[in-house]
Amino acid sequence: MKTLLLMRGSPGAGKDHWLKENNLEEYSLSADNIRLMIQSPILNIDGSFSISQKNDKRVWGLLFEMLEERMNRGEFIIVNATHSKSSDFAKYKKLVEKYRYRVYCLDKSKVPLETLLKQNHERPQYKWVPDSVIHNQYSRMIYQNPPTWVKTIQPNEIESILQYQPLDYNRYKRIAVIGDIHGSFTPLKEYFEKYPWDNEVFYIFLGDFNDRGSETVEVFNWLIQHFNRKNFGMVISNHGEWLHWWAFEDEAKIRSMEFNKVTKVILENANFDKKLFRNITRKEAQFYYFTFGPHTYFCNHGGLPIIPPRLALIPSQHLTHGVGRYEDLETVIDTWNTKMPADHFSIIGHRNINKLPIINGRYCVLEGQVEFGGNLRIVHLEKDGSIIPLEFKNNNYVPRPKVTVVNDEKFSNDEWMIKALRSSKDVYENKHEWISSFNFKKNIFFTNKWSVLSMLARSFFINNQTNEIIARSWEKFFNYKERDKNTDAFLSSNLIYPVQAYEKENGFLFSVGYDSQHNELVFCSKSSVTSDFAQWGKEIFYRNFGTQSDQILEMLKTNNLCLVFEVVDPVNDPHIIKYHEPQIILLDAFYRTFETRKLPYDALKELGGAFGFNVKKLARTFNSWNDLYCFLNDKNDGDLKSFDGKVEGYVLEDANGYMFKKKNHFYCVYKYLRSVKEALSKGRQVNLSKMNEPVQNEFYSFLIKKSREELNARSMIEVMEEFFAN
Repeated sequence: MKTLLLMRGSPGAGKDHWLKENNLEEYSLSADNIRLMIQSPILNIDGSFSISQKNDKRVWGLLFEMLEERMNRGEFIIVNATHSKSSDFAKYKKLVEKYRYRVYCLDKSKVPLETLLKQNHERPQYKWVPDSVIHNQYSRMIYQNPPTWVKTIQPNEIESILQYQPLDYNRYKRIAVIGDIHGSFTPLKEYFEKYPWDNEVFYIFLGDFNDRGSETVEVFNWLIQHFNRKNFGMVISNHGEWLHWWAFEDEAKIRSMEFNKVTKVILENANFDKKLFRNITRKEAQFYYFTFGPHTYFCNHGGLPIIPPRLALIPSQHLTHGVGRYEDLETVIDTWNTKMPADHFSIIGHRNINKLPIINGRYCVLEGQVEFGGNLRIVHLEKDGSIIPLEFKNNNYVPRPKVTVVNDEKFSNDEWMIKALRSSKDVYENKHEWISSFNFKKNIFFTNKWSVLSMLARSFFINNQTNEIIARSWEKFFNYKERDKNTDAFLSSNLIYPVQAYEKENGFLFSVGYDSQHNELVFCSKSSVTSDFAQWGKEIFYRNFGTQSDQILEMLKTNNLCLVFEVVDPVNDPHIIKYHEPQIILLDAFYRTFETRKLPYDALKELGGAFGFNVKKLARTFNSWNDLYCFLNDKNDGDLKSFDGKVEGYVLEDANGYMFKKKNHFYCVYKYLRSVKEALSKGRQVNLSKMNEPVQNEFYSFLIKKSREELNARSMIEVMEEFFAN
């Protein structure tokens, strides 16, 4: 937690021994230890060894770099050094104020001089310090004391700052705990209209006053009027940290695009005084821990699974962001309800992707997505031990925008769109006679720096003489958890239900378009009309639907459509999933426009029935995040040594058209092993650190018995078949 303990004492005072005796070594930064990391002991002219003092500028530079790194996480930190001069403490003050730390000095300066000299020579010889140095530091500490902003404690008082006891709040008639507000003033106003401010009630706000909501100015005006009241309390929070760094003019630490591009602009346009907000953030507590009536309560923003005996040793980041991931909250709650005493209750905000109710055993969750039209959650703690949950719906909010890549109005102008694609540094054009295709450049894939145009580009084939769209498909979409917009936190807040999950076969994408200039079907794959994949897809298409090609052409022409298929070619393009014969599956039918429009699933099935197309299979429909989350995190897709019943994964699409993918566990395991096979076949080194499954290590042992020639000659499926048979 945000506590800095500066040890003070001459060499030989027993600082190292005290740290070890109190199980605090891992929380300490030691200048001597860093000296030994930089340089091993040196030989002196008298034949003795000692620790070099010649690297001290670098030593203290590294120590302060590590100190700030730990402070940034709000850790409990001990600096193990002599700190013999009053001025030694000054170098910490700026960091202490910046990170809102409490500072203590653990005083070992009273150890008698004789003891210091004796214990100095009982240490390993290379740690000996000249007696004159000890005499000098000892006498200095008699006359120079730590500054007044540092509280001095004795070694036997350490537990008083490590352990916390709950405060007694029984002087109040009620405790009101208010959850995340996120710029949503209307429900806060409604609460205080129904329950006017009462000086006999203590109010605890769980943070996150800012970001996302539409009434940021109103919320902050209210906060300015109330934060100095004696019965007002607030805790540090993850969104509150951005407000703190803004107020203290250290904006380099603000990593939130939402705050930088929206909240900060609102604050500055409203001419809010940063000095005032510095005072507000100084009032934030790390937590509230108190007894009230028959119960003990622990209120913080992020959520802990227990209250450890030495509470000060946990980083405050656990309090602002919670222990574990967003999706771990239910496990955190179960741990609390199982391990904490029956009279202990936890109350948090911050995370609730599974939309849990307010009361979960002895754990209250006050995050209700108020900024998205959900509820401001509040609990009243009464003296008789009852906990009364309250919710106030936010009807004054800005609806969430669709999270699909929506074409801007200007994109409806085909010439403008083509010009934008051609001028983008992220996009390349592939020309073949009168047909051009677009795709993102390879560096975009490897750097993961996607733009709207680079995600859109891969889907278009145009007639470069007429600018007519010949074929198109989806914008680039990504795997579950692959990008910020596919995390649990984002998906749980932004998906619009129902969400459909379609089976994803293990093949390649293949499009059938129409070119009106030449009145012909155009076959496309991998951004090309001439690639092997385009030709293989064309052959399989004609093998299955050749007799209907004229009718299909007329249908695409009349309806301004193109078709997108998944082609499975086990002969020319075997992957991971085993197929006995080629397959061609209709995935979608798109209108040939820059605006993304396609046939609904029922119409797609009707079209498939008319021409005998196999249509993608709808596997599941989800109407809640809880069910979807369980599905996304289910790795049990059968025997890892069998092809039976395996598919590559699923493509998921919400009611707004937002799409993402889930790859099945079997596929992911063997896709990585395919790269291992390829590396071995080329004599390259294999990264074994990613082999987390026993079957992966078994497969690797199986592979290394094969020659490079054999691995080169056989497909992954052939090698897997032999492995499964053994």
